[in-house]
Amino acid sequence: GATSNVLLTLVSVESTDNCLTPLSETSTVTVNPNPTATIDSNNGPICINQSAEFTVSGTAGATLTYTIDGGSNQTTTLTGGTAIITESGATSNVLLTLVSVESTASSVTPFSSTSTVTVNPNPTATIDSNKGPICINQSAEFTVSGTAGATLTYTINGGSTQTTNLTGGTALLTESRV
Repeated sequence: GATSNVLLTLVSVESTDNCLTPLSETSTVTVNPNPTATIDSNNGPICINQSAEFTVSGTAGATLTYTIDGGSNQTTTLTGGTAIITESGATSNVLLTLVSVESTASSVTPFSSTSTVTVNPNPTATIDSNKGPICINQSAEFTVSGTAGATLTYTINGGSTQTTNLTGGTALLTESRV
């Protein structure tokens, strides 16, 4: 488990098509020290029917759970870091057992801060149609559709690469050297 504060920093996110988005989001989980409790003293020995008193100190404001003589759990608050636990009318030895101590600063609390990394879908492009067959000296036309605004790289007849923007999600590619 963590013994000191833990800082998470998101550096980047990369999609399967190598789109890289730099990030600088951070979130810190604060680790508070565990609360403590110690039995400092008792008022023994006492006489029958007197009150047994135990002085407990520890983390101020913490809730102390304890039992007397193995009975059911009871709680008290370490107000100012101290509590006096009293068992009135003792007729035999009184045993105080500390079960647990819990501080609001150290108890498990739900973490409600969130961060979302949006990963956009990979762009697409598909040849929808072509204007063919055509006659010699007519222009060849291809209609391509895909992700609006994406840049499409293509070749015609294995020539040099060309690019066009899929404005509105479509592009008309024309080759007039047929």
